[in-house]
Amino acid sequence: SVGGGGSSVASQAFARTRRELHYSTVGTPDYIAPEVFVKEGYGCECDLWSVGVIMYEMLVGFPPFYSDDPVSTCRKILNWKSSLKFPSDCNVDPLAADLIRKLLCDSPDRLTVTTVKQHPFFEGVDWASIRSSPSPFVPKLKSPIDCSYFDDLPMHPPPKSRAAQPRPQDPAQSTEWLPWGG
Repeated sequence: SVGGGGSSVASQAFARTRRELHYSTVGTPDYIAPEVFVKEGYGCECDLWSVGVIMYEMLVGFPPFYSDDPVSTCRKILNWKSSLKFPSDCNVDPLAADLIRKLLCDSPDRLTVTTVKQHPFFEGVDWASIRSSPSPFVPKLKSPIDCSYFDDLPMHPPPKSRAAQPRPQDPAQSTEWLPWGG
């Protein structure tokens, strides 16, 4: 039922299909879990990988597997055990780093939504009433388009279109094997 908190036939059918494995690749490469790239099927746990990437980016300032090109990003993600590092000049809380490492790991070892909520990083969070709790920070906006709480970043011209770039001659440099395009 809509808004009543009950269950409808449509929502049950949706939930049933959501439990199945998926095989398509959708998303920005920086946030995609390794199991999505290998195309052997994946479930909801890949979303928790993305949460780990976002948390890392929020605390460090850039995604953990960032590279100038999507092929290198994909390679770093697939080799996450050697490429996941916290910069020495970033003072990330040890509990936050632990949570990130437990999200950016092999799928069978990854935390679940329940175990994320139980992680010491979230100690003291009342999950049962979080939606009705006041926000610890409420921005005071001057207008609907007020961006004063965001950093001023230099404007760069948009990257060249992929279609305008010459295709690499070396097959090892090719992006054709990448699931999101090539």
